[in-house]
Amino acid sequence: LMLLVPLRLGLDQINVEYAPCLLALMSLPSCVGMVGGRPRKSYYFIGYQGERLLYLDPHEVQPALAMGEPHAATCHFSRGVRSVPLAEIDPSLAIGFFCASEKSFDALCERFLSIGRSTLPAFSVSEAPPEYMRAAAGEPLLELPDDFADDEDPDLVVVRASASS
Repeated sequence: LMLLVPLRLGLDQINVEYAPCLLALMSLPSCVGMVGGRPRKSYYFIGYQGERLLYLDPHEVQPALAMGEPHAATCHFSRGVRSVPLAEIDPSLAIGFFCASEKSFDALCERFLSIGRSTLPAFSVSEAPPEYMRAAAGEPLLELPDDFADDEDPDLVVVRASASS
């Protein structure tokens, strides 16, 4: 399972209160990095050092290495690994995780919960869908009495699902 968690962690700029959570998430062995950046720039964040995120720029063109060359199996950077302060990244990002099995996914969810107890959580983990999604699964979202008068306001439309649907 490749799990990508899209996040919006602020309005115009990232809320730095989420920094401990993001850094803890990035330190998990199953984390494959984050995609995000700065305004009009996209980066692939591969790690961190202190409060700085280490990143690769996917738009940077690098020369290809032929398979027979001695350094073909190694990673190469034309300008080295770059970094940016976490406080300067855009608040819209996605963090990725890889789980090889259901057991590793369950363990990852437990780690998410543990991180969320010690930091301001960037997202929540739940055993069931949120309340607003349950109506789509056939459960009533709002119980209205049978004699509810919906004809008093011409702009109010009450849609009632039948019990047989």
